[in-house]
Amino acid sequence: MLTIHTSYIQSMDNGKVRLITPVTESLADKCTEHDIWVEVDSRYESYLCSERCDAMICGLLHYALVKGHDIQSEMPISQKLYFNLQSMLIPLLCDKKGKFYTTGAKRTGCMFCMFGVQNEKHPNKFELMKITHPKLHNYCIN
Repeated sequence: MLTIHTSYIQSMDNGKVRLITPVTESLADKCTEHDIWVEVDSRYESYLCSERCDAMICGLLHYALVKGHDIQSEMPISQKLYFNLQSMLIPLLCDKKGKFYTTGAKRTGCMFCMFGVQNEKHPNKFELMKITHPKLHNYCIN
């Protein structure tokens, strides 16, 4: 379980500000705490949002999927992000049981790149994508 705690903004000595969010990772036998942060010039401080967890969800989602963690947050998530995660992204990345899976392609870089695809054995990464990620395949090919 990943728990996203309340974010706060901290001014640094170097003319920068940080949006800092404490995150707790709970495993069966131990709990670890981390601070996840983003640093920007102080002139952009007014653009940092410490009231919602959207940025941290986006940053932690892949890690949570790979490790099999659920995510909970003390801060609200925007309706738009929640809808897009639930209806679009997570169904593309997880099987029907909710387990994270990949296309099966090994060390190919960007899944949309066609560089060298003519040298791949069949089924190539786009043929696999048609089976495993039909919406992404449709986006790339059509």
